[in-house]
Amino acid sequence: MRNALAWCVVGLFAVGCGGGGNGGTGGGAGGAGGSATGGSGGSTGTGGGVSGTGGGVSGTGGGVSGTGGGVSGTGGGVSGTGGGVSGTGGGAAISLVSLSGRLESATTGAAIANGTVQVVGATPAIQTTTDADGGWTLAVPAATDIFVRGTAPAYKGVQVGMYLTDAGTTTFNLVPNMTFNQVAAVLGLTPNPSAGILNFEFQAAMPLDGGIGAAITLAHGPTFTIGTNGQPRYADAGTADSNGGLPLIFPNVTAGTTDITLLPAPGITCSIPRPMQQRIDADTFTFVRAQCQ
Repeated sequence: MRNALAWCVVGLFAVGCGGGGNGGTGGGAGGAGGSATGGSGGSTGTGGGVSGTGGGVSGTGGGVSGTGGGVSGTGGGVSGTGGGVSGTGGGAAISLVSLSGRLESATTGAAIANGTVQVVGATPAIQTTTDADGGWTLAVPAATDIFVRGTAPAYKGVQVGMYLTDAGTTTFNLVPNMTFNQVAAVLGLTPNPSAGILNFEFQAAMPLDGGIGAAITLAHGPTFTIGTNGQPRYADAGTADSNGGLPLIFPNVTAGTTDITLLPAPGITCSIPRPMQQRIDADTFTFVRAQCQ
């Protein structure tokens, strides 16, 4: 197993995505209570919390089915027999799109078979089991804010917010529980299994001078980053470059939904693609990305 402190972020805290459409989101914060300043982000370099989202759309259309409907029956209300929005089989159509990818270990890159990938909170359930190569494919709602989660025994769950408009692929890199616990021990941090972890990167075309902080509306533990030497350290800001810079990681975030406010250093602007609000769930990483310049 790789040295637990060799947390090259691009390998350990990563979710790689491709395809069209809008990608993931960004967020982060400092200090308990959800505030931080865009102070010095430490040395720059390669690495990066999560490598964004993306994904896309295609596949066949769905649809709310069932015959009849509408305001009333034959000849009445809005329409005749088979009334409603669109006649027989009416209802608001739901477009489904293809999203596929791989589930793998963040420390070794090995495929994770028999893991689960699902659209969080979907009714009826939208989920699948990964094959021997860690591969998976889902038909997910298009043009809708969704969170897609990958899980497997002995790993932290990982979820990413998406708004898909074209077909795409996503790779979930799951952090082993043992690795996360070892890093927490270095920081003197006690993980709360009832809380979540918010981890995001700041992406830019070139390295940017100055740190980028953030604030969230949910309570959390002290924020930290993974330095270019692979060592975890407490920090209230990350950095931005084409490889994601240094991430900003929020442990022990109270489960719920949080707003995010970015706090970049002077001269830097950052934005977060939708969904604008991030979902936090127990014992799960939520990966987000901000685009900066």
